[in-house]
Amino acid sequence: MSRGQHSMIKKDYDQAAMWFGKSIEASPGKENAAYDFKARVQVLKSHSLFEKNDYKKAIQELDTLLESKDKEKVSGQIIGEAYSLRGAIHNDSGNFENAVSDLTNALALSPDNALYYYIRSITYKNIKETAKSEADLKKAKELDSAIETKVHTKIKNTKIKEQK
Repeated sequence: MSRGQHSMIKKDYDQAAMWFGKSIEASPGKENAAYDFKARVQVLKSHSLFEKNDYKKAIQELDTLLESKDKEKVSGQIIGEAYSLRGAIHNDSGNFENAVSDLTNALALSPDNALYYYIRSITYKNIKETAKSEADLKKAKELDSAIETKVHTKIKNTKIKEQK
C-alpha cells in the first residue's frame, strides 16, 4: 500500500491505481481488520482513478465496495469515505441526484464530518437549491470554522467542481 501512497504523492495516478490494486489482491479476507484494509485500499484506488479523470473506473471500484455483501464488516468511517468520494465524482459528472444521495449516506455514517456537508453544499448549489446549500455550508462551518480554506486548498488539488 505504501507504494500506492507514494505514487499518489507524486501524482502518478496510473501507478497508484496499479499498486492499490495489487494490495487488494494480496489482502486476506478472514478478519474485520482485513475487510477494513481492503476497503481502505479500494477507496484510495478510486481516489487515484478520480484524480486522473477516470470517473467510470473510480465509480466501478466504489460500487464494488458499496454493493459488497461484506460491506457491513467494514468500519462506518471507511464506508462514509467511499460514499463521499462517489458523491464527489457524481457531482463532477453532473449526476447531482446521485451525488446528494451518496453524500447524505456519508453523513448518516459520519454526521459530524464538515467536509461531507461542504461537498453536499456545493452539489446543492449546482442544482440551485440555495436554502439547502446555505444550510449545509452553515453546518460545515459550525463543525469546522476553517472548512472553506481547507476545501479550497483541496479543490485546487482535486476535482470537486462547482458548476458555473
